[in-house]
Order: sequence, then C-alpha cells, then structure tokens
Amino acid sequence: MSYPTSECSWKKGDGRMFTHLLAPLDGSITAECTLPHLVALARLYQARATLVRVLECPETALDKQPIDPLQWHLYKAEAKAYLDDVAQRLRTEADIEAETVLLEGQAAQSICDFAHSNDVALIIISSHGQSGLSRWNVSSVAHKIVQRAHRSVMIVRAYNAGEQALTGLRYARLLVPLDGSQRAECVLSMADTLARAHEAQLLLGHVVVKPEMPRQLPLNADDKELIEHIVVRNREAATQYMELLRDRLMYPFELRL
Repeated sequence: MSYPTSECSWKKGDGRMFTHLLAPLDGSITAECTLPHLVALARLYQARATLVRVLECPETALDKQPIDPLQWHLYKAEAKAYLDDVAQRLRTEADIEAETVLLEGQAAQSICDFAHSNDVALIIISSHGQSGLSRWNVSSVAHKIVQRAHRSVMIVRAYNAGEQALTGLRYARLLVPLDGSQRAECVLSMADTLARAHEAQLLLGHVVVKPEMPRQLPLNADDKELIEHIVVRNREAATQYMELLRDRLMYPFELRL
C-alpha cells in the first residue's frame, strides 16, 4: 500500500480514516481480487464504496478505427450491467452499498481524475486485470495509478481463483517498513487500526545498509573497521527509534532490523 508523499505527523490515537474507497474493475476475475479487501476496509472505516469501470474508446487505439455507435452502446450496456451485478453481490453477501461509475477514456488517467474530483481516500486495485498475470510485478495501469493518483493506494496481488467469498477476510500479519522519516510514519495509524481490528501480528521493519566506500584497491583493515563501526551505530540508532514508537502505537508490535 502506498501513501501520498506529502509530509505528515502522527501520534498515538490519531487514526487515519478512509472515508471513500474506490475499486477499479475491468470485468475480469483477477481484478475482482480486490473485493474482499474493499469489504473489510469499508466495514472497518464505515466508508463509502465506489466501483468504477473505464471503457477505452476505440478512437484512442493505434489503428483508430471508427466507432460503431450500436456496438459502442452495447459495450456500455454490458459494462454497466457487470458493475450492477457486482454491486448486487456486495449488497447481498456483505451488506455493502456500493455506488457504480462508468467512465470513458484512458484507464489510469480516468481513474486518477475521478479520485481527485470525488475525494477518494483510498484506491484498491488489483496488480493485474483483464490482460492476465505476467512476469511483471504490476500491470501498466496499476503502475500509472500509483505514480499519478496522489492518493493512498492498496495493490492486491492478483491470482486466478475463480469467484471468491466477499466476507471473512482477515489480515494475519502486517509488515510496516520504516526509514525514520515522517513520510514513512504516515502509514502507522492505518497499520495500528487494521492490526487491532483483525488481531494481526504487527511487524515494524528497518533496513540497516552497509555504507559504500568506493576504492580502486581492496578495502584495508581500517576501512573495514570503520564500516563495521558505522553499521553498529546505525543499528543502535534504529533500535532506539523503533523503541520510541512503542509509546505512540496502541497495539503491540515486533521489531525486525
């Protein structure tokens, strides 16, 4: 999950609330992997939920074939019916009232524009959609949304499991990477709230990196001793920083250095 990169401060009990959740869908089962997460978070935050599907106009394709008005009308009707069906499933199986929105244009840009103009707090998107799973970690659409949305984004790893239950999802283990900055700490309120709600194991992690010492010749004993000294000092500082967080979090956590 990523967060906007603006500076933020956080303190104990200062819960970040997601009041409006947006789940982009493209009609594929892989894209629907987000739905159990949408349900879990909508219930936790009592949030408004919106399902969106973007129809890319044929005129934006490379071959720029003219649009058949009748075919386009049928395409839109099918897309709307699909969104309505998903919304009905959410209503029936999870008691979640989701709005449906049908957009036209480039997928990533249309989703980002909608998020900006409708005060979306969190975009929940599958790593892959209609194009299927690939060797890339995320699809091009998901990557563009993370880069352009300037909103919190949750990426759900896509998998081919068929239609799945919408309820019953629980987060068993949460890992929060921290680097000591206020920006990284923006995620703590959400992690704290989510861990308490799901009784999950909460892990706070920090990576102590060995400093680089560019040399034309192999490092001598003094260089190696200096590197080791810096690593030890950085590890001590990281441990002190992480321990200070115990007074700021409402939920117990484990450290991983």
